[in-house]
Amino acid sequence: MTWAYYDAAQSEVKEQFQDLLAKVPEGYRVYPLLFVNGEFKSAGSLEFFVVIQAVREALEAQQALQGPVMG
Repeated sequence: MTWAYYDAAQSEVKEQFQDLLAKVPEGYRVYPLLFVNGEFKSAGSLEFFVVIQAVREALEAQQALQGPVMG
C-alpha cells in the first residue's frame, strides 16, 4: 500500500486529481480527504482510527481477492 499527500486546494492538484475528487459526495469536499485505493473514505479529519480502519478494510479486501494459499 502506498501513502501520498496532495494539497487538493491548489488548482494544479485539483486538475490532476479531478477524477478522484468527483467521487466525493456533494457537500463533503472538506479537506483533508482520505482515499484508499481510489475509494473515498473520509473528509475533514484524518483521525488515527478512521485511517487505520480504512487501511484495514483495504488490506482485508485485497487478501480476499487473492484467495486461500495453496500448499
